[in-house]
Amino acid sequence: MSCPGYSEILDLQETFHAPIGKFIMEFGYLEHHIDDAIKTLLLLKGKHGDAIVSQIISLRTKANIYEQLCHTLVKNESLRADATSYAEKIKAANTFRNSLVHGPWNSFFIEERRWQKISINPPNFKPRVFEFTVQDIIDQTNGVVGLSAEITNFAGSIVSIYSADRERPAS
Repeated sequence: MSCPGYSEILDLQETFHAPIGKFIMEFGYLEHHIDDAIKTLLLLKGKHGDAIVSQIISLRTKANIYEQLCHTLVKNESLRADATSYAEKIKAANTFRNSLVHGPWNSFFIEERRWQKISINPPNFKPRVFEFTVQDIIDQTNGVVGLSAEITNFAGSIVSIYSADRERPAS
């Protein structure tokens, strides 16, 4: 015997599968772009850059390194603020990914067509609630796609500015 609304829940699950899969794929591309951007900012190419970046496991750490390398290479406060903004966007995308991927799917709200996940925050044992609709996932996916291109282009611009500044004679 099935629960009331069980077939609706199964149907809704199907609508989430493709958007979740697309988000996960695009997030993987974002991770690749972050690695490439860090290598660019380290002024390393090929295997040397791969050897270093492969040792940085945490995406939060990679976001911090991205930000700090940008700050190290340029003194322009506007560009530094942009670097900080990109680092925060990377961290926010990672938080969304972790919320989406990890933990049980607890509740489904048929009327709103959204899923709720409840977990316990380990440091303070307080419950955390994350809710997702298909549109939320699509919006986050689009944000990740744009962020991938932005961080790569920005890193290239930072290195170009740094290189041009180094070539100018001191006055």
